[in-house]
Amino acid sequence: MKKLILQVALSIFLSSLVFANSNADSERAVCLRDSLKKDSFTFSTAYLEGRYTNKQLAGFNLELLNASDMAFASSRNIFVRLLMLYTLYQINDKAQVALHEIGHGSRVRSIGIDYKLTHYFGHDCYDGKKENYFEYFLEEIFDIDSFGFFRQDGRGGCLPNPNQVKNLSDKFDDDIVHNLFLVCHAGGMNNDIYFAERISDDIYTRNKETRLLPYILYLKNRFSPIEYDRTAKELGDDPFNIREDFKKKGRLDFKEGFISDAGLRSLFLSGTTYSPLYWFFTKKPLRLYGFRIPDVFPYITTKGMSYKVVSGYEINEDLKLIFGFERVFKVEPATEYSLGVEQTTIINRALPISYRGVVTFGQGLDLEASCSIPISKYLSIGAGLEIYSCKSLQGQRHATSGMLDKNGLSHNISVSMSYKF
Repeated sequence: MKKLILQVALSIFLSSLVFANSNADSERAVCLRDSLKKDSFTFSTAYLEGRYTNKQLAGFNLELLNASDMAFASSRNIFVRLLMLYTLYQINDKAQVALHEIGHGSRVRSIGIDYKLTHYFGHDCYDGKKENYFEYFLEEIFDIDSFGFFRQDGRGGCLPNPNQVKNLSDKFDDDIVHNLFLVCHAGGMNNDIYFAERISDDIYTRNKETRLLPYILYLKNRFSPIEYDRTAKELGDDPFNIREDFKKKGRLDFKEGFISDAGLRSLFLSGTTYSPLYWFFTKKPLRLYGFRIPDVFPYITTKGMSYKVVSGYEINEDLKLIFGFERVFKVEPATEYSLGVEQTTIINRALPISYRGVVTFGQGLDLEASCSIPISKYLSIGAGLEIYSCKSLQGQRHATSGMLDKNGLSHNISVSMSYKF
């Protein structure tokens, strides 16, 4: 399997060199190629219940954010703009609440346990499956309580099946169970940071000006774990649970404020944080002499707090190289490296295609690959592949199965259709 993944990664990289753009490309092919760079709404098989992946659902949230930003930018009246900003922020914030909770749910599912998404954690009980991400998101929007006007002590939550949790605890030794619980408890805040990472990638790869609404959501998702860590005081709060999990592992270094401090350090070391000023002076998104100004993202792993550094190099407008690394520095050091390519091109002067592939190695071997082909000016079809090692840092956050196997491997294949606008 490792040999196959390396062959796929190598072929993706070599294809970026072989399929260079040609001046003889047909006018229609150029038009269709350019349509691939537009914003879109996508339906993916990964949106079907039971097939969710963090990557795909974060992609849905990103498309919703881009569409919201376009709607906001189209208004001219100051009062309409303020009303739209508030409304669109609320909608996107509820989508992020759903992504946070599915972060827990996807980790619970990866160890073979059912879960229920609930709006009233602490006042609700587990009474069967209720795992639908989109149903949960829509309920958050249309329930007036979700806007905070009448709710007294309610909040979103993810409840695992208690009987299955007990069976898990009885079947495995304590160290394995503590690690599994830690991964599940960290899933929500890790998804907050992951979405901030996706916003940063979108600004850079598509040469976007840093606009107001995406930047607000970027900051919101960077500050959310910071604020949560400073206010968590009781069992049931994610940071409190995480600290308890580390204590049960014999780790006393993961103290109150540890997540918050890591979040603040990485925030101020990230290029996207300063991107509005950078755009104002340079009219370029996060780029210096072709290199992406790095971003740093903090993630919670079973080995401790990791820092993921993301960068890249722009060969031309349509071809970008991706590289970075993730490192746990203390107690249980671990490092992973990422290499990839992203390109929009025309094959044989007639077939437009956009593709992206990233290989991550170090603790395990992970592969993310996707491609998209236009079938008209407004429609495109695509496919995606995700393979994660369950022992890798990234696999802890994104593997959808196999977490009970020390050498487990998670793989997901999806197909999609997108409307371009």
